[in-house]
Amino acid sequence: MTGARILFVDDEVRSLEGLGNVLYEREDWTLACAQSGEEALRRLRSEPPYDILVTDRRMPGMDGLTLRQTVLVAFPGMTGCASRSGGSASPRAAR
Repeated sequence: MTGARILFVDDEVRSLEGLGNVLYEREDWTLACAQSGEEALRRLRSEPPYDILVTDRRMPGMDGLTLRQTVLVAFPGMTGCASRSGGSASPRAAR
């Protein structure tokens, strides 16, 4: 698969499931999920590079904005890094 690798981060499993249903894996991209900022950083450090990170802003422990700032410094080759306000798993919220 040659498409973009996207990592979604949200502490709410239902939000991740909703995003997965809306943005199911296609030839254009591969989706992965993490339930915390800490888990996202572990995945980013140990797995093949991700192109895009989409994170919820409000999470326990490391919040999405802190994760975003950390990722932008630690992984400067990442194409995109966005945060979203939580609660909704609609396609509009994922933009």
